[in-house]
Amino acid sequence: DDLLFRQHYSRYHFSQRFTKGGNVLDLGCGEGYGSELLMSSCSTLTSLDISEEATQITLGKTGK
Repeated sequence: DDLLFRQHYSRYHFSQRFTKGGNVLDLGCGEGYGSELLMSSCSTLTSLDISEEATQITLGKTGK
């Protein structure tokens, strides 16, 4: 699980350079750690996941 987390986190970190000031759609946001990271670089962020529970966790982290 730690390896999977690190892989996902590094991809989100890499994508920050392309999202600066932009409008971002994070499909399959899971529990929102990537969305939380992207919030610092983009203008607007929409996070969606098939799991309602995951979406609620993301909402708690991002406040949006």
